[in-house]
Amino acid sequence: MVEKFGRDYYYGRKKSNYSNYETIDFPRQFKAILEFMRKTGAKRFLDVGCAFGYLVNLALPYVKEAHGCDASHFAVKKAKSMFPRGKFKVSNLEKDLSYPNEYFDVITALDILEHTKSIKESMKNIIKKLRPGGYLIISLPFNGKLRLIMKHIDKDVTHISVIPEKELLEIISSCGLDVVKKLYFLPVPYFTKIYGIPAEIELYLRKPY
Repeated sequence: MVEKFGRDYYYGRKKSNYSNYETIDFPRQFKAILEFMRKTGAKRFLDVGCAFGYLVNLALPYVKEAHGCDASHFAVKKAKSMFPRGKFKVSNLEKDLSYPNEYFDVITALDILEHTKSIKESMKNIIKKLRPGGYLIISLPFNGKLRLIMKHIDKDVTHISVIPEKELLEIISSCGLDVVKKLYFLPVPYFTKIYGIPAEIELYLRKPY
């Protein structure tokens, strides 16, 4: 059986927007998130949808534990071989993340929720693993004015949940999270994010005590 998020997804531009995932400038992509993590003094970090583990590896100097999980067996195997100091496992966000509840200080779910059947249920599964007072950082495309243009550029057929911003914020509120910061950006593959253009949304959320 061919894995949905296998080699072709990351290298072949088949059903995705990637021709070579490894050529992305990850330090630039994750610069703001890493700085935020440093300021919070987080000790335990989890990247949900970690792919090859670049963010986990970059987070290692800032935290005591850096974990990553992904539904892709191919990606997790690659992450383990590239960054052996990280803690990686295969885990399905749409079922139950196999970590202790209320364990992590910071969790990221970047460009992953749109791949799930229910953003609300997926967020609930993530929030269980976040300690009270901890932070969840998410990014995902949303259905706004630019989506009419972006949907012709976005070739990823696994983007099955692209919803309006209002609906997303209602989900966040119903999950009991506070919005700390909201940013808009245009994703530019293999380079960096261009902030201020509302093609995708990036949200820094906090779980109340």
